[in-house]
Amino acid sequence: MNRRHTTVVLAAMLVLVLMPATLSAEPAETGWRMGHGRGMILRGLDLTAEQRQKLDELHLNHVKESEPTRADVRVKQAELELLWWAEKPNAKQIIAKVREISGLREKLAVAQANFRLTMHNLLTPEQREKLRSLPDRPGRERGRGMGQMRHGRDKANSRGDCENCTGHDQPDEK
Repeated sequence: MNRRHTTVVLAAMLVLVLMPATLSAEPAETGWRMGHGRGMILRGLDLTAEQRQKLDELHLNHVKESEPTRADVRVKQAELELLWWAEKPNAKQIIAKVREISGLREKLAVAQANFRLTMHNLLTPEQREKLRSLPDRPGRERGRGMGQMRHGRDKANSRGDCENCTGHDQPDEK
């Protein structure tokens, strides 16, 4: 059995194993509101059925509108990577691609802000107050995540501990 065939078979088995769990899950306990990340905070707000429905519709529309732009960002990033790998990188093309990506990211940030503002307006004053009091609410700074740690670098090890690491963006010690 070749490697590709084995991969396909394993993927199919994984789908078959996970499908029953997915199909039997309660809709009220799944979805974006109850998943990982910021959706978890909505659990404690005692949303009405109407609020849940409106928030679900709002979220679905936000995803439908923003996913094509997210895909465009990924494509443009791949194109930028190819520009960097050229024998002689073209500065004008690279800068133009960076600006194009920045414009798409700004579009996503505006869409996210509009989504959050609309979501905020669907909540009652009591729910907004409860949301502000939550320790893990949107907009509140969290601890250091993996996005802020490159190659093992953290506060205790600002030079990094990855193999052949020179401390990424840190001046060499002499």
